[in-house]
Amino acid sequence: MTLLQDTLRPGNLRRAWDDVADNAGCPGVDNVTIGQWRRNWEERLIELANAVRANRYKPGRLRTRRIPKPGAPDRRVLRIPTITDRVLQRAVMQQLQPIFNPRFCACSFGYRPGLGVKDAVPCIARLRRQGYEYVLDADIDDFFNQVDHTLLRQFLRQDLFDHSLLPLIDLWLDSWRITPDIPRGIAMGSPLSPLL
Repeated sequence: MTLLQDTLRPGNLRRAWDDVADNAGCPGVDNVTIGQWRRNWEERLIELANAVRANRYKPGRLRTRRIPKPGAPDRRVLRIPTITDRVLQRAVMQQLQPIFNPRFCACSFGYRPGLGVKDAVPCIARLRRQGYEYVLDADIDDFFNQVDHTLLRQFLRQDLFDHSLLPLIDLWLDSWRITPDIPRGIAMGSPLSPLL
C-alpha cells in the first residue's frame, strides 16, 4: 500500500477530520465553518478521497489572518486553508510524521506529537546539572515565508521511500507561494507546514 493509499483510508481521514474539528479553527476563504462541514462530514470525506484518486482535487486559496505574537508588539500572519484542505493536509501529515519524527533531534520539542514545554523543562534541568548555563529561545523571523520550495522538494524526493504524496505536496507548495514567480513560502496555518 502506498502512502497516498494509506492517507485516503477512511480511518485516517476520519482521524484527520476529528483533529481539525477539535481545533475549531476559523473558516477558509470559502467561509465553510466546522459546524457546516460537520453536518455531512462522511460524504465530504468520501468526496475528498475520490477527488484525490481521480486527480480532480485542487487546493483552495488561503485566508490571511493577523494574530498577536506572544511577547512582541508585531503580529504574526496566518495563511489559513479551507477546512477541506486542512483535513487532507492533516491526513498527509499523519502519514509523514512517523517517517520523519525519528530523525528530529532529541532536544527538539516544538511541533512534535506528545512533546512540548513539559518535556523541555526536565531536559533543560538535566543539562543545567551537567554544567550548561545558557538557554537560547529563538524565533526565526518570517521563517515560514522563507522556506525554499526547491530545497524542500529535493529533501522530500530524496528522503521519502514512496513518492505517491509528492504531487499533493507540490500542489500545496505552488498554492502557498507568497509571490507567484518565486518558489518560496509555506502556509503558517496549515496542519502540514510545521512538519515541512
